[in-house]
Amino acid sequence: TEINELSTRKYLLNPSEVIRIGRQFDVNTIVINNQSLSERQCEIFQYGQDLYIRNCQMSVPTILLRKSDSVIVDERGIKLQSGDCISAGSVRLEVSIIRN
Repeated sequence: TEINELSTRKYLLNPSEVIRIGRQFDVNTIVINNQSLSERQCEIFQYGQDLYIRNCQMSVPTILLRKSDSVIVDERGIKLQSGDCISAGSVRLEVSIIRN
């Protein structure tokens, strides 16, 4: 779920392929037209049965918020959990993981 100052949008995606997030149209799965994001901000990928997020361009930090903790996402990746929030620039994404 994308939450910004003007709207809320929900995305339902299959993580079997890498999910790229950023403002550039031709390379991202989720395109967010917001100048506070990098062209390729971050990506979500599956490793085994788990989902991870990694930052693609460190010029704009991607921050993972989990309950009262926050961590800056690097290029190595951090495991995602349902209920996590991803913050980059002025954009916030809430993660819900649905398993079969």
